[in-house]
Amino acid sequence: MITFGANWCMDCRTLYYNLKTDDVMAYTDGVFRFANVDVGKFNRNRDVAEELGVDLARGIPVAIFFDPAGNKIGTTNDGQLEPARYYTSKQILKFVRDIVEKSLIGSPDSVQ
Repeated sequence: MITFGANWCMDCRTLYYNLKTDDVMAYTDGVFRFANVDVGKFNRNRDVAEELGVDLARGIPVAIFFDPAGNKIGTTNDGQLEPARYYTSKQILKFVRDIVEKSLIGSPDSVQ
């Protein structure tokens, strides 16, 4: 999972925090590898985003997911993570579980 975001972005910071919680880390340990790409004020690493097929037009954070063989399995180009400040770690855990189980990338807010 590669996330594109910035340290000034509350949604990005909240997503980062939720990905580091004990319950999410316990599930993703050995299953997921996380990387963050700083987009600054949308003036950094745009070439990296474009090369990977990530669209920053709907806001940040945006994530791209790869399977173990390195094949792209999805993105959150439709803004699914943009309101991340409102998601709980439980919702983010459900979200990453869905990715691992190769379900469609939906919005974390559908989890109660």
